Amino acid sequence: MGKVLKSPLLWFILMGLVLFMLDGARNSKPAQTILVTQGDVQRIHDQWQAQSGNPVSGAMFNALLQEQIQERRLYREALELGLDEDDVIVRRRLAQKLRFLSEDLVNNRIIDDGELENYYAENSEVYFKPAEISFRHIYFSADKPVKKVHETLAMLRSQDDSHLPTELWRNAGDPFMLGRSFRNQSLRQITQQFGAEFADALSRLTLHSWQGPLSSAFGLHLVLLEHYQAATPLPFVEVQDQVQLDYRAARRKESFSNYLDKLAIKYPVIMEAVIETGQNTETPGKISQP
Repeated sequence: MGKVLKSPLLWFILMGLVLFMLDGARNSKPAQTILVTQGDVQRIHDQWQAQSGNPVSGAMFNALLQEQIQERRLYREALELGLDEDDVIVRRRLAQKLRFLSEDLVNNRIIDDGELENYYAENSEVYFKPAEISFRHIYFSADKPVKKVHETLAMLRSQDDSHLPTELWRNAGDPFMLGRSFRNQSLRQITQQFGAEFADALSRLTLHSWQGPLSSAFGLHLVLLEHYQAATPLPFVEVQDQVQLDYRAARRKESFSNYLDKLAIKYPVIMEAVIETGQNTETPGKISQP
């Protein structure tokens, strides 16, 4: 028995067995439990109700639950395998979620009326009722001689508009697919229909006289400006809800910008490769923070 205990081979085998057991114990990991909370259960019910309009059945609930559990298992295994590393889509999604989290800090803060009134005063040029314009026009296609346009204008000006037969201005010129009379149009609407050059020239005309020709994307127009109401500022009480939305958006933007400044200090950037910037080549080194 003593000779056996003194045998180098026996001790070699025992030491190998101990090392094998220690290595196995070190690499063994406990099962990673997936917790399904009451909130998860309620979310499944609510989402199905919102999508289908009906309560979820027992069989459908089990199927949806198993689908979520399977997704979580796949997600954890993907992280275990490092599949999230250097993945552009994952990186962008996580950056987006972090941005939302930083902005939520502002969304949850109660805003008093004083802050809103100050923001309104600082940005009063944004809150106004757009100018309104009413006008008639006679359209001439681009291939019409300009002489014909001026002859028509002279004829219109030679008559008192109050006694001007409706048929004269309605039948003069060429047919126009958008119509000949426009009521209470904003400059944005007119720009969308006729173009910016026409809208700008129209806003400069005098009232109640035929003028032109004005150019548009379609051709030439003789115009009678019937009504022009300049843009007027809207009082705070009428736009308070919109001011609050705009104020929160501005604060979210500011909050995220400040958060990025902190991250720039926490994570400075060093470029190992040479940066090509057009004619100049920057040497490797630390990039200045924005």
